Amino acid sequence: LYRRSPERWTIHALIFWPFVIRFFWGILALVLTNFAKSMPLAWALVDKNHPATALVFDITGVCLIVGIVLAFVRGTEADKTRTPGLPDQDRLALILIGGIALVGFILEGMRIALTGAQEPACWALVGYGISKLFSGMSGLSELYGYVWYLHAILTGLFVAYLPFSKMMHIIMSPLALAMAAANKKHH
Repeated sequence: LYRRSPERWTIHALIFWPFVIRFFWGILALVLTNFAKSMPLAWALVDKNHPATALVFDITGVCLIVGIVLAFVRGTEADKTRTPGLPDQDRLALILIGGIALVGFILEGMRIALTGAQEPACWALVGYGISKLFSGMSGLSELYGYVWYLHAILTGLFVAYLPFSKMMHIIMSPLALAMAAANKKHH
């Protein structure tokens, strides 16, 4: 894809890699918290206020949002010159992913404001900034629950929609490439 269009490759990378990084982060956290509970790394991976976790999750969230915005811009530009017969952009999938990320940042800011985790949480650059908007807000703990459910519903909608969306290639393309590479080794 990079050879065809560095712009498209960048947009895909900004959307794809945050999912991959968070997926492997979660798998590693699951394995370590179940089989190496005494390792400090195990608990750092699940501690949202740990500097590394906070920074990685904020950076991947920002990359995702930037990728979504660039995809929308590129899709709008491409609509003007789209070759007849090529599919349109799956804007619903982009909206769902963008909504998940944006609501996630709001949740993170609310959580930081509720827990008062100032020092380590400052590594969550965006979430920490958002937490300042919620500091001292009355009724925040009740609102947090509603926003959490909104985040969960958006995530559920995206997961349910993914097999029917044009974004199914997020899962199928890497599998097809791996299968093709394995097939070449056997010939």
